Amino acid sequence: IQGGAIFTCPVLTNLSVDSLNPRYKVIENMIYTIDGDTLVSAPLPTLVSDASDILTIPQGTKVIEKYALASGKNATMIQLPEGLKEIKQFAFNYNNLRRINFPNSLKIIDSNAFNSCEYLYKVIFI
Repeated sequence: IQGGAIFTCPVLTNLSVDSLNPRYKVIENMIYTIDGDTLVSAPLPTLVSDASDILTIPQGTKVIEKYALASGKNATMIQLPEGLKEIKQFAFNYNNLRRINFPNSLKIIDSNAFNSCEYLYKVIFI
């Protein structure tokens, strides 16, 4: 599965991966590599509840893959975990993000990782 494989599926609300799958697993309705280090893809319509506009990436995430969280129109703020090391190209392409705090552990933000995030006005590097 490549990052963004499901990013243009606006009505997709639930993901599952067979427990015998040797490559992938689901953590909090997001597809991860089996080791839990890399966030591969997510159905964004369900990641942010109606009561909150904050998307929280689970602890243990080290890499956010290309297009993994693209087209997230309902999240305006994202919480990235300490331990995150890399955000790949177009990971947050076409999002409505307004604010983001980058953890101290972050080493690489690829070009265009936040491409077309028109409302992004506040970025903080911790």
